[in-house]
Amino acid sequence: SGTLVLGEERVRTIFQHAKGANGGTVVTLPMSICGALHALSARRVAVLTPYADPLINTKLSELLIKEGFVLGPCGFIGCRGDGEINSLSAVELENAAGALVGGG
Repeated sequence: SGTLVLGEERVRTIFQHAKGANGGTVVTLPMSICGALHALSARRVAVLTPYADPLINTKLSELLIKEGFVLGPCGFIGCRGDGEINSLSAVELENAAGALVGGG
């Protein structure tokens, strides 16, 4: 979520500066998600995040559109911190995803 708020280029710059001359590749979660979706030849995607702040979904949606994906339904669960996110059960996630796409 930090990369979505700060922006991909800013995060890359911060990490490249921190690493100095050590080189290496900077990998961020949002671009890893896009890479995986491209590898799967996905075209249309739904977005469900655990966060309470809809800004995360907005930023992720903008990135997915920029990367050439067509957005389906988008939603957020409403967790207010890592503790709530980490305590979500598989059933809760399945129910939220089902409700998002109309199957639950």
